[in-house]
Amino acid sequence: MLYRHSSLRDKTSHRMALAAARTFPEQINSAAVLVVYDGYVAASWGQVEHKYFAASVRKSLLSALYGIHVAEGTIELSATLADLGIDDAPVALTGAEKQARIVDLLKARSGIYIPPPFASRPRP
Repeated sequence: MLYRHSSLRDKTSHRMALAAARTFPEQINSAAVLVVYDGYVAASWGQVEHKYFAASVRKSLLSALYGIHVAEGTIELSATLADLGIDDAPVALTGAEKQARIVDLLKARSGIYIPPPFASRPRP
């Protein structure tokens, strides 16, 4: 596994928080949960080693990760892909697609569609 296992589960306050955190995933029948704190696995439930298709979570996860850097001032949400020199390969983005801002990407409102590698639909 990529993460070291934590001793957090041994501390009473953390055990109580983890027990509370386990409730929601159980209510929605989550297949797996991995709680990582400060680079350590604090808890895991279900089949965490299984590879899941997670298309509906990618943007939310990226938004959360970007939020940290936005708060620190290291990422400007109004920057465009062109401003940042970001392109795609093997099919380059169009000029219009390069005008998408980071905030547009995070809101899934960029107008850019790139199918995942296993998709059979052609790019519009």
